[in-house]
Amino acid sequence: MSYFDVPERPLEPPDVETLEYCGCCGGEIYAGDTVYRIDGQFIHEDCLYDYAKDYFSDCKEEIEQEVQVRTY
Repeated sequence: MSYFDVPERPLEPPDVETLEYCGCCGGEIYAGDTVYRIDGQFIHEDCLYDYAKDYFSDCKEEIEQEVQVRTY
C-alpha cells in the first residue's frame, strides 16, 4: 500500500455533541475533555489558573514589611 492509496482525512472535525460549557471561558466541553467541577461549574483544565485567580481575587492582600527596632 502506498501513500496515495490512503484515504484523505476530512478537513472538518466530526460532529460531536457539546455536553457542557466552561464556567470560565464559555467554551464548549466535549466527551473525553479533562475538566474540573467547581461549585457546580465545569472548568477546562487550561482555564483553571484564570478561574482560580478570579475566584480568589477578594482574598488578595498586600503585606507590608514591619520594621522591628531593637533597643538595648
